[in-house]
Amino acid sequence: MILMPTVHRIVLAWTLAAALPSGAAQLELSTATVADLQAAMQKGALTSERLVELYLARIDA
Repeated sequence: MILMPTVHRIVLAWTLAAALPSGAAQLELSTATVADLQAAMQKGALTSERLVELYLARIDA
């Protein structure tokens, strides 16, 4: 398991929350399950393109 520094986890959670419409449930990318991501995509709150951007940002962090 790769542990991220707390600051990176907070920024990543904020980034993912910003990708979702207001009032939508917030996801933390590092703990989100496939089912969580699929549900967000089905609701239109997350796209595969945005998910890739978030993962690339996580890699850069």
